[in-house]
Amino acid sequence: MIAAAAPRYAHAMPLAARSDYVVVVLPQREHGGESFRGSFAMNVEEPPAPGGIDEWGDMVAHELFHYWNGWRLAGRDYMSTQWFQEGFTEYTANRTLLEAGLVDGDGFLRLLSRHLQDARKLQTPLEAPGSHKGPPLYGAGALVAFCWDAQLHSRRHGIESLFADLWRRTRAGAEPYDWTTIRASLQALDGATDWQRFHDRNIAGREPPPLQDALRALGLRMAPDAPPDAPRIEFDPDADAAAKARWRAFARG
Repeated sequence: MIAAAAPRYAHAMPLAARSDYVVVVLPQREHGGESFRGSFAMNVEEPPAPGGIDEWGDMVAHELFHYWNGWRLAGRDYMSTQWFQEGFTEYTANRTLLEAGLVDGDGFLRLLSRHLQDARKLQTPLEAPGSHKGPPLYGAGALVAFCWDAQLHSRRHGIESLFADLWRRTRAGAEPYDWTTIRASLQALDGATDWQRFHDRNIAGREPPPLQDALRALGLRMAPDAPPDAPRIEFDPDADAAAKARWRAFARG
């Protein structure tokens, strides 16, 4: 899992020098992880096995990405940027599993559906979670990341391009970022989209992100038979050839 994730992260955000990094897997049947500047620790309910990689592998990819997004690439104000630090780290972990072929398209959509279900519980704007962190904030931030990723792919970029530009713009994390910095990177990649409007409505405001547009563009849809309290994303059997081609390109990264 680390061999699949680390080169992708380092390609977007190159490091100036080699350094040691420690991973500790704790032999306790609990579930959680915590990152530190040069390490992370984690535990899972069951011993890691290929069949559960969407659970434990996602945690590995998430905590490892905090080496960049969190410990080096850091927001000027901690709480108002947690949607980006945590939500985008979680989404990047999901993308890593997909691009590396460690989960298939259905597996990726299950992860995305989980974010959708968690995001429904968020009671505040993304920029104003107070002291509350957890699945609702992570899920809502991950959905924003997915919407941006889909939009940037239409411009032949992607979420990794956003991080690469932020890395350069902040001098490899030497300078903290805020929304103005993120917006500048987005505009450099796609100057036709009104990113400030997105921010005002979907990050500073309470409107959910335009998920339907992103789904439609990639040949996906909200499952019509899913219960209201457990929405699910699936492949659209009626998607046209262009949308299916965009999905294939998207899944390759």
